Amino acid sequence: MFMAEPTKTTRRAFLAGKSAIDALGDAIIGPPPELPPPKSIGAEPGSHLLSVSREAMACLFEVVFDAVTYRDATDAAIEALEIVARLEDQLTIYRDTS
Repeated sequence: MFMAEPTKTTRRAFLAGKSAIDALGDAIIGPPPELPPPKSIGAEPGSHLLSVSREAMACLFEVVFDAVTYRDATDAAIEALEIVARLEDQLTIYRDTS
């Protein structure tokens, strides 16, 4: 009998039934293929793109903009990522203060 490899799950996914659905899907059609690692857009020689990023909620949030056209956008990008951090503080199940 084929047994799917045990996977790590979150409490939220378990309580929502997502873990059971994922396990059933893995047993029927097999696990999904691995995704390639994300490509970083960062500023390269000759490029005017600027990338500002932060990890939050187990994801990489990134703001990319043309540094020539939007010269003052760095502060706005950092502020946007701070909003993501505040949302994570409110929504996370891993902190007693949320």
